[in-house]
Amino acid sequence: MSTRDVPWPQGTPAWAELMASDVTAATEFYAGVLGWEIAESDPDLGDYHLATVDGRPVAGIGPSSANTSLHAVWTTYLASDDLETTCSAIVRHGGDVVMRPMSMGHDGRMALAIDPTGAAFGLWQAGQHLGSSITGRPGAMVWNECRTWDPEVARAFYAEVFGCTYTMYTGRRDIAFIDGEVPGSAVGAIGQVDPAAPRWVPPHWMIYFQVDDAMATTEEAAKRGAEVIHAGRDTPIGRIAIFRDPQGAPFSVVEPCGRPLRDAACHHVGP
Repeated sequence: MSTRDVPWPQGTPAWAELMASDVTAATEFYAGVLGWEIAESDPDLGDYHLATVDGRPVAGIGPSSANTSLHAVWTTYLASDDLETTCSAIVRHGGDVVMRPMSMGHDGRMALAIDPTGAAFGLWQAGQHLGSSITGRPGAMVWNECRTWDPEVARAFYAEVFGCTYTMYTGRRDIAFIDGEVPGSAVGAIGQVDPAAPRWVPPHWMIYFQVDDAMATTEEAAKRGAEVIHAGRDTPIGRIAIFRDPQGAPFSVVEPCGRPLRDAACHHVGP
């Protein structure tokens, strides 16, 4: 496995968070499907739980807002060195900040935003909590994709705001890998929504968690009530499966094929 003990670079997917109407059911589902250990909630944070792998945080699960019509939703948080500067850049380049920077005590600071194409994402300025700090293990966040109807606009936006650079995948013109801090690695991608999808499918960030066996995970997720959207699709990063969890939140898993992903940006500490 590999771990990280310093903040993620600006623009790197740093954290994954699920807001669910039934937190207990959500923690039980993901613990069963991804093997997560679920920490007891901190009384100061309400019914909010950290999901961990080998004692390292990989995601957060908390209650959804009473003001939303969504039962559950995953959010990708991008690292920010300075939230005020990042939020100003988001607005300047055509995005919208829907929740201004908010302190989370010693853990860090957060905000929520929407890019010019309509994809929502979070911002995380690390304090004591770095975000997801383990990779290369089943259950860890390993890949994040922005899928939008206008990928060129999205790529320009994230380049201007966060300094993202890209490596175009030569097999398909509509996808660009987001370069990691280690040469040859990638932390995610920006591409077009599947052209076969109906136009009402919104732009979105999709989170991928690592698994040893995508097909076995698909069977387990379905058994626990998830809707299987795609199963066993081979891609440049590995074999993927895409689901809606029992409360309706889309998420994905990937059985990596060996391409250097987030693991290359961490410190190797074991097999």
